[in-house]
Amino acid sequence: MEVRWQVVRTTLKLLLVIASIFVLVCVGRVDEALSSQLPQPVASSISDESICYMRTTDGRTIDLDKLCQTVDAPKVTTPEQAFLEAYQQSALQNSEVGTLLVAQAKTEADSIVDRAKSVCEALKAGISLEEIQNSEQTSTQMESDPVVIKTYQANSAIAKKLAPQYYCPNFIK
Repeated sequence: MEVRWQVVRTTLKLLLVIASIFVLVCVGRVDEALSSQLPQPVASSISDESICYMRTTDGRTIDLDKLCQTVDAPKVTTPEQAFLEAYQQSALQNSEVGTLLVAQAKTEADSIVDRAKSVCEALKAGISLEEIQNSEQTSTQMESDPVVIKTYQANSAIAKKLAPQYYCPNFIK
C-alpha cells in the first residue's frame, strides 16, 4: 500500500513539473498574442508619479493606473453631521468667538445638536423664537465672564437659525 502512495506522489510531482513548463511556454505565446490588450510600457519615471505600476523582468515599467482606479463611495451624511457642518460654517462668521464655537462643535457635538433639537421642541410647543431668546438672555444675566456670555449668545443664535432648517423644517419662515 505504501509503494502505491509513493508512485502516486511521484506521478503528481512529475505532472506538476510538466504543467509548470507548459504554463511557462503558453505564457510566452499568450504574452505575444495579448500584448495589444495589456497596458503599454511607459517611461520609468511612472513609479515617481504613480503607485500602480509593474516592472517586468526585462526592466519595462507598465502603467496599471486604469486597473487600480477606485470608485469613491457616495458620502453618507447624517442630519447631525450636516447640521454640525453648517454650525461650524456659521460659527466661523463670528470673529470674536468663532474658533471657540468650532472647537466646542468638535468636542461637544451632542450637546450642540441637543440644543438645536430643543429649539424645535420649543417651537412645536408654541414658543416663538423671540420668547426662546428672551429666556436665554435671562439665564446669562448671572454670568460675569464676557467671553462665556458671547459664546453662549452666539451658540444660541446659530442653533435658533439652523435648527428649523435641519430638525423642524415646517417652522422655517
